[in-house]
Amino acid sequence: MQLDYNIYYSLNTGRFLMRWDGNGGTIFNMSRMRNNGWENHGIEGDPQFVDSSYFTSSNSLLNDLHLKNNSLAINSGYALGSAYAVDKDGIS
Repeated sequence: MQLDYNIYYSLNTGRFLMRWDGNGGTIFNMSRMRNNGWENHGIEGDPQFVDSSYFTSSNSLLNDLHLKNNSLAINSGYALGSAYAVDKDGIS
């Protein structure tokens, strides 16, 4: 499995970021992911979306998932090639 350059944000009190049922229901925080060789460049923090107040409700399409100017995710990604050179709004 290859995981890297992702941003993780969790509202649960245990700060668990991922559950992998393929390994006996193991739960992972950032430290445990790195111990498994994953997310060497990953970050943990609030991505600062403009508006995610609709979460995964029936109105989730109303979320504005653009990043605020103070987002940890800005300039933190990895270049995936020309097919991904612009975002959904056509901005580099």
